[in-house]
This record gives sequence, structure tokens and C-alpha cells, in this order.
Amino acid sequence: FPSHDKMSVVNFETTRGCPYSCTYCEWGGGIGTKVIQKPLDVVLRELDLISMLGIGNIDIVDANFGILNRDVEVIQRIADNKSMFGFPKKMLVYGIAKVKVEKREKILDIAFANKLMDYYSLSIQTIDTKVLDNVKRKDITLDENMTLAKKYKDMYGLTGKLELILGLPGYTLETFYEETNLSLITGKWDWVRGPLTILPATEMANPLYRSMYGMKTAKIGVTENDDNDIKYISNSVIGKYKSPQEVVVQTNTFTRREWEEMFFMNYAQKVIGPTIIDKKPSIGLREFYQEIQSYDWFKYLQKEIERLSSGQRVDEDFLLYDGHLIEEWVTKFYINKEEFRGSYN
Repeated sequence: FPSHDKMSVVNFETTRGCPYSCTYCEWGGGIGTKVIQKPLDVVLRELDLISMLGIGNIDIVDANFGILNRDVEVIQRIADNKSMFGFPKKMLVYGIAKVKVEKREKILDIAFANKLMDYYSLSIQTIDTKVLDNVKRKDITLDENMTLAKKYKDMYGLTGKLELILGLPGYTLETFYEETNLSLITGKWDWVRGPLTILPATEMANPLYRSMYGMKTAKIGVTENDDNDIKYISNSVIGKYKSPQEVVVQTNTFTRREWEEMFFMNYAQKVIGPTIIDKKPSIGLREFYQEIQSYDWFKYLQKEIERLSSGQRVDEDFLLYDGHLIEEWVTKFYINKEEFRGSYN
């Protein structure tokens, strides 16, 4: 039995497969696959057992939980079990994207009303509908997503955690900055876009697809764990032999230099965004980037990011510069106004 003074988590899968064909995704070993369902009676009995065993957290790892009508019943069972057994305390739904708004709302209503979730993922990938068409991404509209985000912020003070991708085919520098205005609705800046990575078993990996959108890539070093959390970086064997990512750094709609600007601002926005109060974030963040061009600390980072985009940092963590995050640099030398002496100590 798990110890109740420590967090216990079970990854729980009710279906396998994904019927959609996003060109960047290889979920489950393929795309456009049939969804295989675990029998509902088995799902419910397993949920009962998990609760009776006192498991603290359930992480639902389906590719698109919520696409089945029965999924509302599954969430209700988890809520009922929490009331009856006291467990699970919390749950997390990894994939609630590409689910009709009415069903998505029913699931989130149950989860939030029973305090099962502290946030949910707003997996919109980008605000540009043409870009979404380029990557065959299907989902509810941005307006529907933002309406839900406002509802749960007003009702429970809870936010949707924005999930976007940096550098999709058709993406532009203008799109990047316009996306920062989403924080006016969610009220949060603790989000960043994941740099677009080309995975081998995807349509995006096809040379013809790459050529169509003028995609250029660079190999970059990665953190040791999948969450890119620097707290868990070590010198283990896994970290030493982990392969680099192939990241898109240029297309026919943005230059490599524009990608470097987006990459830097992707992390700088976390600390600069909250300081912008008299104008739109998209305007304030652009002005910030122009302002720092002559700063020595920024010139150092700029050179390192140029190395990153040209594939010269294959063996270095793409989040760390002299062992520190970009947002830490910005906080130290811009917000706190400390003097830069040519190196970061």
C-alpha cells in the first residue's frame, strides 16, 4: 500500500490510438490510427481498486481523453470515489484536446467542482488557423477555448495552461507576438512554446513536406528528462547518451534570425510579461527586445543562441546558458539592473 504522507501516482490509460493526423505527431507509434477502447466495466473496476488502495493521483494518459461519450462517466466515477474513499486526491488529464466543447466542459466542470484538478491544458498549438491547416490540426476554435478559460478563471480562479509550438509551417514573427496577448485572458505567464521538433515517424519528417515549407533544422542538446526540468539534470548514463533533438529553425515564413528572436523571447516573456501593464503584451514585448540590443549581457546570449540555431550546441542543454535559464539572465541584468562583467557567475 502506498504511504499516505507521500505522493503516489498511477498512469491510467482508457484508450489507445489517435484518429487524427497532425503532421508533427507520432503518438502511439503512428498517426491516424483507430482508437482501441478498454471495456468500460474494466475501467470502472480499476478506478475503484486504485481508490481503495489509496493512490493519491491519477494521470489519464489517453491521446484524446473526452472524445468518447463514456468519458464523462469515467470522470464522474473518479469524483465519486474521491468522495467515498478520500482518494484520489488529484487527477491530471494529459490529452483533452480535439474534444467538442460541450463534452470538454462537462469533464472540466466535474473535475473542478470536486477539486480534482488545479489547472488544465489549453493545447491550442498556435492562434493562426492557416498554420493549423498546414499541420492538419483539428480542434475547437480559439474563441471557444478562451471562453472556457475565462469561465474557469472567474468561477474557480483556475487557469488553462497554454500549450503552443514554436515554429510550425506558416508561423511568423507577428504570430509569435500576437500569441502573447493570450495571457490577458488566462492571467498567467508561466508558459512557453515548445520548439518544433521533427520526430522520425511523422509526415513532417518526409523530405517533400520539408521542402514544401522551406524547413531548415538544427540539432540541439536536450535536458535529461522529458519535462525539461533542470532540477533533475545530472551526469547519469542516460543524460550522457541521450540523442539531440532536430529542431526547425527556419521556414519560408520566418528567417533564422527571427527564430532566434522568438526563441529568446519565448523564455524572457515569463518575467517581462507580468511587468507590462499599460499596453498590449505583443507591443510591450517587441519594445523590450528592441531596447536590449545594445546590452552586453544580451549580446552574449545572442551569440549563444546563434550557436544553437546553427547546430553548434549539440552537447549543451538548450535551456541553460552558463548554467542559468534565459529568464534568470533577464531578471538579473534587466529587472534587477545588476552589472554585467562579461561573464555570468
